[in-house]
Amino acid sequence: MRLWDFTLVNDCIETKAIAASDSDHGYPYARYPAMKIARLATHDDYRGRDVGTNMLLKVLIIFCRISEYVGCRFMTVDSKPEAAGFYEKFGFKTAQRHYTDTVPMYKNYPFEEPGAETRQLSEFRDA
Repeated sequence: MRLWDFTLVNDCIETKAIAASDSDHGYPYARYPAMKIARLATHDDYRGRDVGTNMLLKVLIIFCRISEYVGCRFMTVDSKPEAAGFYEKFGFKTAQRHYTDTVPMYKNYPFEEPGAETRQLSEFRDA
């Protein structure tokens, strides 16, 4: 029995789907490269024990480490509506929605202030 599982895949996000404050106004392409959380799941017997929180922290650390090598600026996820608040706690924002029953969300990287993400992750973990 697996307690948890996650999958990361390459993705892209349309420039018009994100907030203007997260855009690079000189960017000449219609989409930004991204990494998507395609799966983030916790076994039912372990819900409510911070397994999902710790798993997402691990995903964010992996993203921060490899984004410099693969050229991704955004992390994306198609959240279930009832899980959107979970991702918002980690700084994800709702992207412009089209026709899905999921909530497309994104997180911008690099972070505005050097070290801000590390502090945010530490503070959240300690809370």
